[in-house]
Amino acid sequence: MDGLNKSKYYLFLIVGVLAMSSAAPLVSVALESGPFAMPFWRLLFASLLVLPLGKPWTIIRNPKDFLWPLLSGLFLAMHFAVWVSSFNYISISATAVLVTTAPIFVAILEFFIWKKKPTLQIVLGIVLAISGAVYIAGADGFANATVTGAVLSLLGALFGSCYLIVGKIAQEKLSLWQTVSVSYPTASILLLLTALVFGNPIFGFENKVWFAIALMAIGPQFLGHTALNMGYKYLSPIITSTTNLFEPVGASLIAWIFLSQPVSSNVLFGGLLIISGVLLTIVTSRK
Repeated sequence: MDGLNKSKYYLFLIVGVLAMSSAAPLVSVALESGPFAMPFWRLLFASLLVLPLGKPWTIIRNPKDFLWPLLSGLFLAMHFAVWVSSFNYISISATAVLVTTAPIFVAILEFFIWKKKPTLQIVLGIVLAISGAVYIAGADGFANATVTGAVLSLLGALFGSCYLIVGKIAQEKLSLWQTVSVSYPTASILLLLTALVFGNPIFGFENKVWFAIALMAIGPQFLGHTALNMGYKYLSPIITSTTNLFEPVGASLIAWIFLSQPVSSNVLFGGLLIISGVLLTIVTSRK
């Protein structure tokens, strides 16, 4: 793949990460909808956007091709279920940091699946980027954290990594849009069933909650998660998962641009660490 083609994928990935940067504040607005109803609606609305693009009914002649995107959807549902549930036990900033451990799980999965060993430079890049995310959150972010919240957050990172790695395997036979047009609806249905089993109401929310969920469907899900799936296929899982650590910096930039909130020194220094780690990972991976 030439540099020009790769550039468009990096551009889409950057747009996706910026879109995902709005997830945490939007989740905080919609949190009253519950840990299962919120991601159910988010994924349902996003599914309505990807179904016409992926046309999954066109691959019905090859049922085996459905296996991997279905499994990807299962891991996506598990990711959302534990990640959103963690908000009841830990601050949003703390869980956001713990979820940034995803590149570690990705490196482990790559080794076991493809026998791909991360170089020392890549490991250093991941450590730098994660250190930047931790620095941005600061000690205050973990002040009221519990073991349950930490475990749920780490499980969110693990299941999220599995969802994207399996999605990459699915894209060996299917296109990007075909893959997400199966995985998103699958996760949505599973979360609906989970909500019904655990008695999580799926209606009766305030207008601001519905608005936040709709924005999550368009931004973090349709643009963000689709960009991550694209990055796992056309760039690399390590590059994509490490670049996604830029999310807290993107959140601060969004708050600065739209809410006139000043960017703190923590964000500036932590952002430099993240950028350094991401660039080191990208440059090393391209050699």
